[in-house]
Amino acid sequence: MKSDKNRTDETTESLLRRIKLTAGIDQMADEMQDSIYNDVTRRINRARQINYRLKWISVAATIFILIGAGAMLVTHLDSWNVPEQLSVYNPEGSTPKSIFLPDGTEVILNSGSTIVYPSRFNKSIRNVTLTGEAYFDVQKNPDKKFVVQTAQLDVTVYGTQFAVEAWNNDNEVEVTLREGSVGVKASDSLSETTLKPGEQACYNKERQTLDIRRVDMDNAFAWKKGIIRFENESLGSIAATLGRTYNVDIEITDDSLRQILFSGEFKKGEELERILKVITSDKRSDYKMDGNHVTLFVNK
Repeated sequence: MKSDKNRTDETTESLLRRIKLTAGIDQMADEMQDSIYNDVTRRINRARQINYRLKWISVAATIFILIGAGAMLVTHLDSWNVPEQLSVYNPEGSTPKSIFLPDGTEVILNSGSTIVYPSRFNKSIRNVTLTGEAYFDVQKNPDKKFVVQTAQLDVTVYGTQFAVEAWNNDNEVEVTLREGSVGVKASDSLSETTLKPGEQACYNKERQTLDIRRVDMDNAFAWKKGIIRFENESLGSIAATLGRTYNVDIEITDDSLRQILFSGEFKKGEELERILKVITSDKRSDYKMDGNHVTLFVNK
């Protein structure tokens, strides 16, 4: 039988052989581990890079979405904040009507006239549109000019009192200045003419010319007080004024009558027939009334 010592020696030798074999395997394992570690590391880094890019793509997309949404919101807010356009019409046959604009400017609107203006003025300009005749007492504001637009003329105001007469059917547009200063220019022109108190700008639609003249202020603004005043005015112009004032249709059958000049003063509210009798008292013309239709003809 083998002694204990011999058995121990055999066991030791066997273990040593196994250790040597294990060392070789360990070396291969180390190499495999290194390879696997490097491969895993590359994959992890690649995944991190992809995730990093995805995160930035996601952030960028979010930013663009927010910017787009903000722009849409601003656009909608701007559209929501557009001031309402108000229109005031003073019917033919009515007395002059006083209204106040958002800035405190007073407008006296003659019969048959219309003014259009915003419910609030913007930060740089106060724009209104007029058809007919109106008197303006403009609140001064050097930082926000006041502009009256008609079909043919633009009137730029610098804090003042003035009147604009711009009837669609009349051949002339008139701007009369009581006090202050206004600039007048044709709508399609860059040249502006400045009026002085007591002056009137008269724009001829047919000739497209602008003339400046001195006028009597009492005559020019008589209509504000309910007075109908004619000063060497043609019968054609008088017929248009009376038609608006009394809400009637006045027909002139002979063009020669249109150039007859007349001067006179009447109060609004007087009977139209009485005014017609005075105007035709020189026997050059006569009239006939049929309801709301008046005919002026040559008196033979």
